Amino acid sequence: MNDTKSALRLQYLKIRAEIPDRAARSAAIAERLFASDAYVKASEVLTFAGFGSEADTLGIIRRALADGKVVALPVARAGRMRFYRIFGPEELTPSARGPAVRGGGGRSWQPGIPEPVPDPANEVLCGPKTLLLVPGIVMDKSGYRIGYGGGYYDRYMAVNRPMVSVGLCFAAQVAEAGAFAPEAHDAPVDAVLTEEGWILPYA
Repeated sequence: MNDTKSALRLQYLKIRAEIPDRAARSAAIAERLFASDAYVKASEVLTFAGFGSEADTLGIIRRALADGKVVALPVARAGRMRFYRIFGPEELTPSARGPAVRGGGGRSWQPGIPEPVPDPANEVLCGPKTLLLVPGIVMDKSGYRIGYGGGYYDRYMAVNRPMVSVGLCFAAQVAEAGAFAPEAHDAPVDAVLTEEGWILPYA
């Protein structure tokens, strides 16, 4: 286990939990996303369902559906993550168990994350017009991120190209480039978006 990552994971989970006005900040993130070429040009939007203290993505899901885009959310099973199409947020149900937070000498399980039914007929594969929205506990200014430690997004981004990947988080979750050393399996996002703007100049 990378001790620096583990310490930062716990530190930024506390920081994120104390961020005020998360609903307004989440709405600001969404509006900046909708104005970007990354969103406008996308045919498919692969997003996560924000839970706990994460940025709320429900507004993004509803807007993308209204704009006629294919919207899909992830299901992680047996070390692999796949995305499945939904036609409305009411199709999402909490998983039996959410991600484990690794750090502090062990790990603790989080409440279930809203996820779609993993119907193979509704699996969405990414392509050149796919926009992938990526969660994270910490994002640095070079696009590397710290999640819950499962490595699902790193593995997904490593083998699924071409697409545009954008990390969504609050500004208080952004660290300077080099705050932690990326490991061999870490895959950076193409851009980071917060309520204050774009961190990397994709848009």
